[in-house]
Amino acid sequence: MVSSSQVSDWFPQTDGTLIVPSRFPTLVAEYLVQGGGGGGSNGTNFVCYGSGGAGGVSKTGTTLNLPFGSYSITVGAGGAGTSIQPNAGSAGTSSSIASLVTATAGDGGGGLRTGGSNADFTAIAYNVGSSAGGGAGAGGANSNQNGGIGVSSSITGSALGRGGGGAGSANGGALGTAVDGGGTGAASANRGGGGGPTANGGSGVVIIRWLTADAQFLNITGGTQSTTGSYTVATFNSTGTLVIS
Repeated sequence: MVSSSQVSDWFPQTDGTLIVPSRFPTLVAEYLVQGGGGGGSNGTNFVCYGSGGAGGVSKTGTTLNLPFGSYSITVGAGGAGTSIQPNAGSAGTSSSIASLVTATAGDGGGGLRTGGSNADFTAIAYNVGSSAGGGAGAGGANSNQNGGIGVSSSITGSALGRGGGGAGSANGGALGTAVDGGGTGAASANRGGGGGPTANGGSGVVIIRWLTADAQFLNITGGTQSTTGSYTVATFNSTGTLVIS
């Protein structure tokens, strides 16, 4: 038997009028999950200069079903660069929304000409003199000493590229280019790019957004929340928990 208090909870009244809320057992959300970027290497004496780390993988989607409950959010770290020859830079770590979505990290730059790779793109060695390659990006392989492109998303309301590969070094140590959060030195925080030679990769990020009107009767906590247009956006720059109740 349904009590009057339950009816009141389910169907809030305004000025004596019964209002049916748009409350569903599942929140449908969009997401961006960006893995951490790999660190750069320092090359090998008398062989090549340093190579760049790879950007982490970017995973996006528009229909993530989230029933009421708690969801662990993991934000991957960037990998450490190394100045020790001929060691490779360290890989980053993965980012995830519970066990629902995982974006793997980028590998570190190698000690012999080749930048880091990720699960989607393999770095191409730059075999010209003492040059070394850039790292692969979330959106493409490297081009010579230039890091690969990342993936652009407007989930926060403004377009931003993430997961770019780190730059490598051409003959004489001249650096290539890096875009979309990748670095010629240390990569940008929370954009999942690869680091340049000897430099650290960038940490990842997890971003979840939903139509504000769909959640007007819900309590959703976790991350840094903001509003853009008709959406509420929760950004996790570090590991945390999303709670829907």
